[in-house]
Amino acid sequence: MALSNIYKPETNKFSHLGSEEDDDSDDLDDEIDDGYGTALLSPARNVQKQLIPPNRTTKIRRVHSKPWCTTRACFVCFIWLAFFSICVTGLVLLILQAIESKSKDSNAYFEKKVLTGEQDGLLDDENFAPCDELEATKVWHATMPKLMTETAVRLNDVNGDGVDDFMVGFSTGVDGYNAPKISCDLYFNGTYPCYGGIMALDGKTGQQIWRHYTMHEIYSVNCNGDLDMDGVQDCLISGRAGVFQAISGKRGELIWNFGPQESRDTNMNLYTAQFIRDLNGDGVMEVLVTHGGDPLAEPNSPERLVGRLLIFSGKTGEVLRWVRTPDERETYFSPVIYTKKDSTELVLFGTGGETHPGGLYVVPLIDLFHGLIENSKLIYKDNYKGVMNPPVLVDLNNDGTVDITMAMYNTTVIAFDGETYKRLWHFVFPSSESYTSPAAGFFNKDNTPDFLVRYNYGSGFPVYFYSNVTVIDGKTGKPLVTPFVKSSSMCNTSPLTASMQGLGNDLFVYWVSDCIGHEGEGGNFEFVEGTNVHEQSRADTCKLRYNAKSFSKLRVTNRNIGFPGKDIYYSEDYQDMEHENPGVETGSESQSKNISKNSRMKRHVGAPDHGGYQRLIATGSVVTSLGEESNKGPMDSIDVVFTTYWQYPAKVRVILPEDKACIENYRNLSRAGKVDNDVDEDRNEQLGIYDAGDTAVNECLKKKQQQTDEDQIFVSQSDYDLYKVHFGSLTVYRFTLKCKCNNLSPSKKCAKFLPMSEQGWGGYMGTLTNSFFVPRKRP
Repeated sequence: MALSNIYKPETNKFSHLGSEEDDDSDDLDDEIDDGYGTALLSPARNVQKQLIPPNRTTKIRRVHSKPWCTTRACFVCFIWLAFFSICVTGLVLLILQAIESKSKDSNAYFEKKVLTGEQDGLLDDENFAPCDELEATKVWHATMPKLMTETAVRLNDVNGDGVDDFMVGFSTGVDGYNAPKISCDLYFNGTYPCYGGIMALDGKTGQQIWRHYTMHEIYSVNCNGDLDMDGVQDCLISGRAGVFQAISGKRGELIWNFGPQESRDTNMNLYTAQFIRDLNGDGVMEVLVTHGGDPLAEPNSPERLVGRLLIFSGKTGEVLRWVRTPDERETYFSPVIYTKKDSTELVLFGTGGETHPGGLYVVPLIDLFHGLIENSKLIYKDNYKGVMNPPVLVDLNNDGTVDITMAMYNTTVIAFDGETYKRLWHFVFPSSESYTSPAAGFFNKDNTPDFLVRYNYGSGFPVYFYSNVTVIDGKTGKPLVTPFVKSSSMCNTSPLTASMQGLGNDLFVYWVSDCIGHEGEGGNFEFVEGTNVHEQSRADTCKLRYNAKSFSKLRVTNRNIGFPGKDIYYSEDYQDMEHENPGVETGSESQSKNISKNSRMKRHVGAPDHGGYQRLIATGSVVTSLGEESNKGPMDSIDVVFTTYWQYPAKVRVILPEDKACIENYRNLSRAGKVDNDVDEDRNEQLGIYDAGDTAVNECLKKKQQQTDEDQIFVSQSDYDLYKVHFGSLTVYRFTLKCKCNNLSPSKKCAKFLPMSEQGWGGYMGTLTNSFFVPRKRP
């Protein structure tokens, strides 16, 4: 089985993305696979052709026999038969020799191109030079008030103009458990529900094509299947509090909804779903998804809701099967499917959470469909924390089966053999955690994809002091970039790859969050005791630690440009625009020319000009540049679409190392009976403090709190006022990247961007939303 066995549920098999010039054996295999799938899934599959034909009444006609040849005739026949046999034998020998020679050449080619991971454009690698200069140009942006997003941008041509449009999930500032309906009347003109949803933006202009609202936030989208058979891919949308729907890509209307039933728990979320092959024989793909999480629970709470795996009818939304996780633990993992050499389809899923143990499991898809979750096999176990991040499925050991590469939440990047599940390599980032999946691409000049990874360092969820980025060698598991790229703030956005011709020429696209004037500084801190974990995750730590402004950058780099790379986007350059009235603006000016002198002068260290800060969670996507849609070959440019959003921070307090001496001194005085030191949460709340800080903490942090609170707007659960909601804003950007090579030698060509069909890792969970690293076609 070739490496390019990417799962395509529409055909109930893995598609072969090899060369069109490959021999016909793959086509024959496809026909056999389709026949097998049809027989397996057909309602009449038990009706088989009889092995012995039935008896029939026949009439026997008797004839008189006579010799069929004379002696002379027999001799002549024998001579001709011998001559014919010699000719046929010689011809067969010639054909066999040619086939054997061709087979040897083909096998050598296959081993070099597939089993060693070498793919289209890589054999002539020495002819291509990597970029050493990049130009980033903003195509358009669209700003939408009252919306926020944690959703990866998905591509889907919903208006039929041949240009990919952008699907963006969102939440609104009024979302919450048991949110009152009146909030929709107050802020969304009576539209109900109004708490979350998905919208389609025109890829050419950024204008909204349609918007669909849901009862809660949508943060996972997969638009890779046509469920209503109208020729446009439809979208599976997943979110908080049990929200899961199938939406028409063309119209934005509901196809089916996961409604109240035994398999649904409104306290749990759903994650990125997968289209899978037709299992009930109705001719429509089914849907696989996980249902889990416990967002209302505090960290380290002893009881957690048990996660579930569900298979839905793609046609009706009926739950065909649901099971609990085999270890009875929670799950936040988006399931994926791959196949082994024996054609077994395996569902890969993880269990556990930020503060609870879990594991990585596989179970045959057919067993899951029959409810046999006990047939799951444990690949990896973490006794302290869960397995939550989706993998990269790519062949690393050249055996023709994809292997499993993961950035585990708890400290470790690890690769497993996809056939045996044995560990190929691992690398540990001590005292760190990661919410991001790696991006796969060719960074160095060998023929194995490498991985850009990010880990956050701190005392543990949700307290992180700084973040590190590096590239892991896909062959050895060792870092290729040292020292690591450090920033003072955590970032939970997964990176992307722009695939280019040749080995070692790919571009990595990644986000950085940091503090102005304190870039890469880090530094320990802790929240005051009693601070709600959800408030902690929404704290502006740059302001709290340094009284500085936070910023974010989207960067692109390769082995030639080096780290930290070229800035595509810098939040300080666009903050005025992102806080403007909603609308869409187009322009062709370059990034450097798109910034007015006035906006540059407004930048300073201190409180944000507009109050509010950016959160980095959502992942963008690589997309074909406008005007290049018909180009099926290498391209001079490629586009990147991404989202940003800002919101007001929670009102929380932190204790820095320099505060601890003051606090301890005050507590010593209290122990000596010289001052009173107690905890009065009611009094704290009257003072606008929403934690369990004692008098010592209040006195030592008083001056700092006054500085922090000055001219600031905060949003906290404790003082939420339905009639005074402070909304943030969402902005979607489309940028074009162009690659330049300076001082090329006569024998070199500047590497171009590969077409979208060969973009290896162009989105969250890969270009195809199924965690497969897309291989490049063989010439």
